[in-house]
Amino acid sequence: MTVAFGQGHLSERVYVSTDRDIYVSGDDMFVSAFCLDASGKGFSASSAVAYLEICSPDGPVQTAKVAMKDGRGSGVITLKNTIPTGNYRMVAYTSQCFNEDDYDFEAGSRVISIINPFTTDR
Repeated sequence: MTVAFGQGHLSERVYVSTDRDIYVSGDDMFVSAFCLDASGKGFSASSAVAYLEICSPDGPVQTAKVAMKDGRGSGVITLKNTIPTGNYRMVAYTSQCFNEDDYDFEAGSRVISIINPFTTDR
């Protein structure tokens, strides 16, 4: 286990990437998550799961988990058909991130757009 300098616990930063920026509701989204040691020494192998949230300003509209091995993981998320058209923020974190008082959940996030042709909701 790697401990960040000056702290008594592990510090991680999680980053997420997707295969595209724009999706249609119901599409498959291919995601990759990268968990880095906050001290800058490379990938953190201590967390086995990354949690992903697709968030609107009102809160999460869909959640998923990605298995992590040696600080890297990938998976497929099938977007719900009920997600309204709009711009969303994809946030990734591990359970370890909640132990940090100043963890910035948006730092490694990604903005995606989802189009729902079946509804006029936005």
